[in-house]
Amino acid sequence: MQLEIALKILPVIVMIGLGAALRAFGFLSLETSAGFKKTAIDLTLPIVIFLSLLEMDFKLEYMLMPVMVFVITGLLLFAGMGIKKLLKVNNPYFPALFTSFENGMIGYGVIAVMFGQDNIFPIVLMDMGQTIFFALIFVSYMKALNSGKRQKAGELVMSFLKNPYVWASTSGVLLNVTGAAGFLKNISMFNMLLETAGLLGGLTTPMMCLVIGCEMKIDARNLKKPLAVAIGRLALLLVSAFLFSMLVDALWPGLDSIFRVSIYAMFMLPPFFVGAVLIKEDAVEEKRLALNVTSINILLFLLLFPPLAAYLT
Repeated sequence: MQLEIALKILPVIVMIGLGAALRAFGFLSLETSAGFKKTAIDLTLPIVIFLSLLEMDFKLEYMLMPVMVFVITGLLLFAGMGIKKLLKVNNPYFPALFTSFENGMIGYGVIAVMFGQDNIFPIVLMDMGQTIFFALIFVSYMKALNSGKRQKAGELVMSFLKNPYVWASTSGVLLNVTGAAGFLKNISMFNMLLETAGLLGGLTTPMMCLVIGCEMKIDARNLKKPLAVAIGRLALLLVSAFLFSMLVDALWPGLDSIFRVSIYAMFMLPPFFVGAVLIKEDAVEEKRLALNVTSINILLFLLLFPPLAAYLT
């Protein structure tokens, strides 16, 4: 059984490898990959979030989980600042490498492939806290590093309101807890829209795997530093996952094992892909480090998470 669960991630690994091969042989350009990414980020991924929260057996007390994730992502950013100071690192973007989890582009797809689409709701639920952290804090932090100026309150609010994940999460939760979803499902047109949304959402994993494979970059000539950062990040986040899992078990005893699996999946994931994108273009070395750390972290996740998930179930 454990081997069967671990092997279920192979399609994800194969699709990532396919993305790299398609780029190498000229079948997938960076421009096409960028189009896939935009479609997934702005359309299909919000749909996956909406459908998952719409269908989940929702309890109001679960809303504490995204609050906890919001707090811990902030604490991890401060931990990164402390590590930067301790190691006397000159890279101003270094702390950002120790916070955030790439749930959307990897986490959701891996959980869906290994445990089924119906079991992604714990990671989607927890990711709500990170979505708010990204919109209100992370983007502002990165832009402040780029310009040396703090974002205005109005800019933060607009960034938050423009985030499709915020709208997808909010609407999914509201329709669920108010019972409106049950009423709307009696309407044929609404069910047709849900089926269409389900088809679109199903495109997310294959598109993002191809994108990851196409855009993954590892500079073999300068591997020592990003490898050390990636391993250090993973060690810190595994300890965080253990403590977070213990807290969740204490607050909600008897939760299904998919919650524990989702916690470890989230904490083992690489940092936000968009984090590297947000680094200003003339910060070449800093951007290269972020891309290499992210790529190495992807490989570490694909290598270590399947056996851990099999052990946890």
